[in-house]
Amino acid sequence: MPVQTHFILDKAYTLIMRNLSLSYSHQWLTTVYDSAALINPTADDYLTAKTIVQNYQDQKITLFDAAVASIRSSLKTPVWTYDSDFDVLGVDVWRF
Repeated sequence: MPVQTHFILDKAYTLIMRNLSLSYSHQWLTTVYDSAALINPTADDYLTAKTIVQNYQDQKITLFDAAVASIRSSLKTPVWTYDSDFDVLGVDVWRF
């Protein structure tokens, strides 16, 4: 079962709702809840994210992406993304 954070679910749902139909976004949300394990970042994930951002002061790494990188590190899984910021961070990325 795939693992997804609630904040990524929130962001994805908003994008789908704004760019596709409201009906489709509701169907998608039900599918995700039925097929993915949803988790929340811990306080430690956010502290690690803060450190990541501070370590890359010359880059525009968002706190959102740094938190994803922190969670990925805890779970030892790649991030599914096309965002090049994860390449800068040296995070394992899954692209197809």
